[in-house]
Amino acid sequence: MAGTGKGRGSEDDRSTQAPFSSDVNRNQFVAGYGSSNAFLRTTGRGQRHHVTVVILVIAAVLSVVGGSIAWFVTLGGTHEATRVHERATLPPKQPGSQPAGGTVSAAPSPPPAAFSTPSTPGIVIDQATAEKIFSAEWPVRATALSLGNQAMLARVERGSALLGDVAWIDCGCASPVAMPANPPHSFTATQQSAYPASFLAEVQTTTTQGPALSDLVFQRASATAPWLIVFTTTYGWAGGSIIAPTTPSSFSTPAPQSGFTTDPQQFPADLAAYWRSWEYTGAPPPSTPFTTAGFLLEHGIADSKTQATWHALGDSETIHFTSSAPFDKRYDFASIMGGNLLCSSISWSSVIRAMSPGARVTQPQDRSALAPEVPPGQYRLVKQQGLRESCFLILPAGTPDVLGEWGGFTSASTSAN
Repeated sequence: MAGTGKGRGSEDDRSTQAPFSSDVNRNQFVAGYGSSNAFLRTTGRGQRHHVTVVILVIAAVLSVVGGSIAWFVTLGGTHEATRVHERATLPPKQPGSQPAGGTVSAAPSPPPAAFSTPSTPGIVIDQATAEKIFSAEWPVRATALSLGNQAMLARVERGSALLGDVAWIDCGCASPVAMPANPPHSFTATQQSAYPASFLAEVQTTTTQGPALSDLVFQRASATAPWLIVFTTTYGWAGGSIIAPTTPSSFSTPAPQSGFTTDPQQFPADLAAYWRSWEYTGAPPPSTPFTTAGFLLEHGIADSKTQATWHALGDSETIHFTSSAPFDKRYDFASIMGGNLLCSSISWSSVIRAMSPGARVTQPQDRSALAPEVPPGQYRLVKQQGLRESCFLILPAGTPDVLGEWGGFTSASTSAN
């Protein structure tokens, strides 16, 4: 089938061609590292069907047993990123409850340390201030995720970070990422003297499969606003730190802005185009800056195979990816080897319809087919939105690597007639 014809990085295509569905369980979260890691995502139909993908040295089996969803992935390579996720014992959401990824009714007060300011005049962030902020907010986030407490998350998060973490809670999924109270971590920031300002915390952690890094972007919108987490993602990584080394005297390290074969700011749009191409053509775009291997390849193949799954159930899906939604901000930091670490989210929206006149899209009692906030029932169509948070490791002379993917459903609506 022909592609969209809009070109690499195009963000406006809402093609009317017969859609390839993308039922890859967008309420689940995974992490991968460019061409070195791989993952298998379950289909969003949960217990209603299975998808098994085998690629090169990757052997993956999807298993659904007793209400638990788990992936078992075996792969070669240096940076292993296998995933095992299980349903957490969170109470099911009730019809009419807060939408997936929805905002809490009132933003709770952040910790006092969120208002910390450097003692040195003329700078907006330094290493000591970053440490105060991180030490106050990381434990709140860790506790909130373990308890499934959205209001607690809202004390320290905004933007795509809050949307992605609330989506995880709404999924009812246990986090695969270890979150000790004070994990090994380091910071980096660009040179800044005014607001809005940001810095990145790189946290050394583990998943159920091995070493990993979590990247958290903290931002302060103004001198009177608090520092809050606005972006987060996690990926399997055993190769040490990715961010440029910093010391208290050299905390503000500028991110390189030149010397790249492709403008780094274009990569989020390129990734949106990459996912869209798999959905609509069953293949990566003819021109892409990414290496189609590892988790990018496996995820793309899983996306491309799901049209048949939807059609077998009598449904179809039209999906759109973009990197220019309100929460899809770009955060740029210095990385190892003179490169950049660019972090951004990719937003998606989809419409699911029954293909036959009078037929309906079904959400079963276990809410395994659609966004978890969609009540069990039958619908003429379902609209769903979500996001995927990733970072890009960009070296001056090399292919950019996509690091991690964190997110899920952020909202859903239905029409019965």
